[in-house]
Amino acid sequence: MVAFIIFLIIMSFTPGPNTILAMDSGQKNGFRKSIPYNLGIGAGVIGVGLVAMCLGEFIKSNTFFITMMKIIGSAYLLYLAYHVFLSQPVKDEDKQDAGFQQAFFLQFSNIKTYLYAITSFTGFSVFSDLPFIKLLLLALIGMIGTFLWTIGGSLMKAVYNHYYRIFNSVIALLLVFSAYDLWH
Repeated sequence: MVAFIIFLIIMSFTPGPNTILAMDSGQKNGFRKSIPYNLGIGAGVIGVGLVAMCLGEFIKSNTFFITMMKIIGSAYLLYLAYHVFLSQPVKDEDKQDAGFQQAFFLQFSNIKTYLYAITSFTGFSVFSDLPFIKLLLLALIGMIGTFLWTIGGSLMKAVYNHYYRIFNSVIALLLVFSAYDLWH
């Protein structure tokens, strides 16, 4: 069980599309307005987890599916990198809640979420007889990771507003690196 929890923490707290975009949301919108985004990530992880729970072994052995997910995931990450790179600080009166739906649907093109879920269900025997407990742990620990990155982003908000070009460039480069990393 310890190895499983360590795996969940490492996957949830290290940089990836969810954590990078959660930090970006925290910088631009603040913590409170980013809560729906983080809840969308949790709901999306549950959705992908349900797919992995039912089809994990099939997905893991299907190279066509894996390749298609890499293509879709890479394209989406590059699209996000482009938009993050061009974005500017949001004025207080223009701020809106970061989108639940955007975060939810991101999970279905996020190869790291699939790896997280498939490895959890096929690589660890802990909770094999209680798959929904495993699924809730995936979502809960995943959301803790993204909420922490959101808090970090919101704490850097004042600095972000002054140096947004640098921050956006770094975030965009991290997203491009994430797309590259899918293939290696």
